[in-house]
Amino acid sequence: MEKKNHILELEIRRIIYNFILEHPGVYLLEISREIKIPKTTLDYHLRYMSKNKLISSKKYGEYLRYFVYESISRNEKKIINILRNKTCLHLILYLSSHHLSTRNEISKDLEKSPSTIYHFIKKLINLDIIESFKDKKTKKYRLKNERETDKFLIKYKNSLLDKWVVFFFNYFDWVKSDKIIYRFLLKYVGKEDLLLSLLEDIFPNPYYV
Repeated sequence: MEKKNHILELEIRRIIYNFILEHPGVYLLEISREIKIPKTTLDYHLRYMSKNKLISSKKYGEYLRYFVYESISRNEKKIINILRNKTCLHLILYLSSHHLSTRNEISKDLEKSPSTIYHFIKKLINLDIIESFKDKKTKKYRLKNERETDKFLIKYKNSLLDKWVVFFFNYFDWVKSDKIIYRFLLKYVGKEDLLLSLLEDIFPNPYYV
């Protein structure tokens, strides 16, 4: 196996390697599109770096996702994979802001069928990201560990290749650092606030706080 520095002497390999390092879990078409390298050329270099254990790959469903070798844990890889599903990601963002919600509330605000929402709720429960409980006979959902989930999403926000995730967590990382500001915004921000209009791309219906 060739030494890492020698393998990365070639500029194109350095570009591919650094992109995967910054965006763990990307698949071939995403890499090709973002760094503008033809798929056939990219595939050759991915295979070469995989052979020399600079990167690793894992198939999730129909996608073969790439990671820098031994850079993140197996569980993190699973979470990153599921967060790359837009509905699942927006469900987590929704719960990050709403805290407690029923399946019907989530379904209505994300404009997805209750069955679709339940499908992703089960996945996130299995990954220990959200939990359910009964509140006066009504089942509600919330993030199991909101602080840790926020930290994870802030850490990997750029890797998800979603501009709204970057905006959302840049904003909430700042706001949640000051409990007084956060409580004020939760209580008094109106529906016409600029933040709400900016977040309409995440939540098709108005973003209620």
